[in-house]
Amino acid sequence: MNAENEQPASASEPMALRGQDLNDAAAKAFDFAQDVTKQVLTLATAIIALTITFFKDFAGHSTYTVKVVMGASWIAYLVSVVLGLWTLMALTGTLEPLRPADARLSIQGTNVRLPALLQVMSFLVALILSVCAGILTL
Repeated sequence: MNAENEQPASASEPMALRGQDLNDAAAKAFDFAQDVTKQVLTLATAIIALTITFFKDFAGHSTYTVKVVMGASWIAYLVSVVLGLWTLMALTGTLEPLRPADARLSIQGTNVRLPALLQVMSFLVALILSVCAGILTL
C-alpha cells in the first residue's frame, strides 16, 4: 500500500523506486548500467590512445584508404565516448530527478536507453573499422 494515497501498488509495475527508497534490484541495475558504460568508455579511450600512438608504426606506409578507415574509427570511438558521458549523466539525472519525490525511478527510461544503445553501437562500429584498417595494412 502506498502510504500517501492509501492505494495498493500496481502488480504490473516492475520493481521500481518510490520516493527515496532504492530497492536492491534497482540499485544493482543502476550500478551495472554505470559499470558497463564506464568499461566501454575506458576501452574506447584506451583504443584511441593506443592506435594514435602506434599508427605510424603499423601503418606508416599504408594507403589512403587505410588512413580514412582508421580516421573513421577514431571518430566513431569519440562518438562512443561522448554518448557514454551522456549515459552517465542520464543515470545521475534519473537518480536525482526534477520530478515529484514519489516518481518511479528506473534505468529503462529513454533518457538512459537511447544514449546507452547508441554508445554500444558506435563502439562496435569503431571496433569493426579498426579491425578492417588492421587487415588492410597486412
